[in-house]
Amino acid sequence: MEQHIHLLVSLAKTIEIPELIGDIKRDSSVWIKKQDSQFSDFYWQRGNGAFSVGQLEIDVVKNYIANQKAHHQAKDFKTEYIGLLQRYDLAFDERYVWD
Repeated sequence: MEQHIHLLVSLAKTIEIPELIGDIKRDSSVWIKKQDSQFSDFYWQRGNGAFSVGQLEIDVVKNYIANQKAHHQAKDFKTEYIGLLQRYDLAFDERYVWD
């Protein structure tokens, strides 16, 4: 997707989500900027979202990721993300969700 990515990862107890996200953002930024000068201004947004899933939901998430292009034709990213925050009763202030 043009404006976001979905990842399904299994983390060891010793790896913290902010550390993983930081590594992914840093390494992918370096990589894409080396691909072509048209990407010299590429940057990731400051925030991120991380949700845990149970073992029984892994195949559902894999299927979702594999078909996200079709999924996002029916529901845009912002609508979906706010829906997830609301569904799981997570407090948020939308002024700070997007940058």
